[in-house]
Amino acid sequence: MLFGLRFGQLGRPWWRSVQIVRAVDWLWGACSVDRVRVGVRALLVAALVAVGVWSGASPAGAALSAFAGHVVSGSVVVHAGDDQVGVDDLSGRLELAWVSEAAHTVSGSVTLDPIVMPTFTGPFDLQLYATATIVEAAATTGMLNESSGVVGLATSARMTVAVYHQLGAGPDPASDPRLTGPGCGVDVAFGWTGTTDGVAVAVSDSQFTIPAFPSGDSGCGAATDELNHRVAGDDNSVQLTFDGDSTEPVTNGFLRVTTSPAVPAGIVVDGIVRDSWALTWPELPVGAHRVCFTRVPGYSTPPCQNVTVTAGVTSAVVGAYSAKGYLRVLTSPAVASTVSVDGVDRNDWGLWTEFAPGVHNVCFGAVQGFDVPACREVTVEAGATATTTGTFVSNPAAVGPVEPYGLLRATTAAATDAMISVDGLERNTWGLDWLKVPVGTYTVCFGGAPNLSSPPTCSAVDVTEGNATVIQGTYLPRGFLRVVTAPGVAATITVNGQVANAYGVWTDKAPGTYTVCFGDVPGYVTPPCQNGVAVTANNTTPVTGTYTPGG
Repeated sequence: MLFGLRFGQLGRPWWRSVQIVRAVDWLWGACSVDRVRVGVRALLVAALVAVGVWSGASPAGAALSAFAGHVVSGSVVVHAGDDQVGVDDLSGRLELAWVSEAAHTVSGSVTLDPIVMPTFTGPFDLQLYATATIVEAAATTGMLNESSGVVGLATSARMTVAVYHQLGAGPDPASDPRLTGPGCGVDVAFGWTGTTDGVAVAVSDSQFTIPAFPSGDSGCGAATDELNHRVAGDDNSVQLTFDGDSTEPVTNGFLRVTTSPAVPAGIVVDGIVRDSWALTWPELPVGAHRVCFTRVPGYSTPPCQNVTVTAGVTSAVVGAYSAKGYLRVLTSPAVASTVSVDGVDRNDWGLWTEFAPGVHNVCFGAVQGFDVPACREVTVEAGATATTTGTFVSNPAAVGPVEPYGLLRATTAAATDAMISVDGLERNTWGLDWLKVPVGTYTVCFGGAPNLSSPPTCSAVDVTEGNATVIQGTYLPRGFLRVVTAPGVAATITVNGQVANAYGVWTDKAPGTYTVCFGDVPGYVTPPCQNGVAVTANNTTPVTGTYTPGG
């Protein structure tokens, strides 16, 4: 009668409530407990095993590697005394799981849909069905043993069960009368071990038991004793076997690099020139990368930038180039005067090189037998050449430089528009024309030049009093490698194992042979690598990767 009164509060006649109570008793005690129990376990098992993990070494500081996957089939066997029942309708999918390599920890999360068991006929021809739902699931955590590939995992969840009386043509938990209270549930804790092949976790003979359902006002009503006898007994456990799949680790992101304005600069990532002009979303490993830009004559080179590539996400970098102007300095008559700009000795006899726009202070060094012209300010505008002439007037009494000095002569071979620096300060392009410098040791560097291989290292030179020290920077011609995909697809292209660009590549290369490979593109058959691609000086070598539908 107590249960009749409770159900009677739903607005039904007392005699109808008695029928419902009997139906509930029959449901738990006669046959449907196993159906509910199996459905609940199917849901829990889907939550437990749908976990992909990563193992194996990766570069230090590697970011988290993400995985996605789902359970595709499974079976659950429930032992209840001498009875044994099974079900093959696992429901659940993995949204995200990952592993932190540094800590060797595994974690993850899942989303689960409630299981609605098939409708069956109860006493008095009532159409009944049951649902099993995870209302709260803790994060799945564990540890990974990289040497053995063994993974230990654990989690907990709150499980609820409900029995409904189907009134319409099909189950409708939103409107059908619920015959069990909302508190009919239990907290489940479980742990298990598995192994990983680097992509997915395989679990076998994983067992757990469900603790006793609470009595009293738990909401399970008359079913409590039967639940505890048939579901939470000491001998009751779940054994799971399953087949699952998961995607490969998402360990790459995308890098988009542009130049502004668009200029034929080499795009350097982690010390390697990848392509010219821009990078069009090639895939790169997640983590920190350094992007630099090569010199373009007539422009100020932007500074290097640090960028963090995130799995599956595009990271964008813009190299802002600003146009320079040119400053041309003449001496009249032509004399061996040291021309300095903004306090830096640049060259002797004259100067013609690029400068940032703005006002620059130009001065002239002493020449024996001539009066030195006054310093002057010269305005350089972007894209234009500013010219100034230092007029030297003859004066037999005028003296030249008083400190001991030597001469520094630098040339480029073949002659090219490369910036030459001495002790880290830019001096002149193309060459140094016997620049007067105090006696000592200097470091001379030759800057980059378009489509030419620059001297690999700087050189230390000694300058002695009254003598000329000559140094030459040898520049070698390069060829061009042009790679296209047909049709144009977002394939990441590698050259000699290094990522170059996506969609295509067109950049200068030192003469030699190269191996060009093409990345996978969904829906296409990946073309094979092309080995022995020969690049020769001053010529363009074309390579085509042909993608055919399929794959």
